[in-house]
Amino acid sequence: MRLQNIGTGKFLDDDKAFISQEHFAQLSKHECWPGDVLIGTLGDPNLRACIQPEFLPLALNKADCVQFRANPERCTPEYACWLLNSPSTLALAGGLIAGQTRPRISMGRLAELIIPEAPIHLQRCFSTLVKSLRPVSDGIEMASVNLERLFQTLLHRAFTGELTVKWREAHLKELLSEMDQQARALGLQGAAA
Repeated sequence: MRLQNIGTGKFLDDDKAFISQEHFAQLSKHECWPGDVLIGTLGDPNLRACIQPEFLPLALNKADCVQFRANPERCTPEYACWLLNSPSTLALAGGLIAGQTRPRISMGRLAELIIPEAPIHLQRCFSTLVKSLRPVSDGIEMASVNLERLFQTLLHRAFTGELTVKWREAHLKELLSEMDQQARALGLQGAAA
């Protein structure tokens, strides 16, 4: 688990690093499990958190990454994660940052951060809501990526002359079929017809 894996409320799985089983066995106190809150204390922003996903059964946290395992009787991972990412907590954390060349929050300073403890039944309701919205959020993100890809394709066609009237007339069937495919990819069925 490295800083590159900790996004604001989102685990970033693009940058993977591995160590040997032998080395891992020597660092067992740094084990991270699914559901642990992973906290980045260096970078932008200096304080950010995400939850280790279920598809990653075991990991190890590296320098400037802090792992928090919530006591289920007092705190849910979703509550802790979103509270750490909230603007008010980030403002409080600003006073904990130290370092001239690489500003960071040390584990000792992070432990000084006082956060509100909401009633556990409200935290559980919040967690249920966050989990139910994850697929919606993922769908929006995927649609955004597809939209950017489509926009880049459109730009390419515009600058290569493929969008002239003569070209469009010659390729009308292809264009209509492609528009229909794009609309389906964006969840806009029937919009291109």
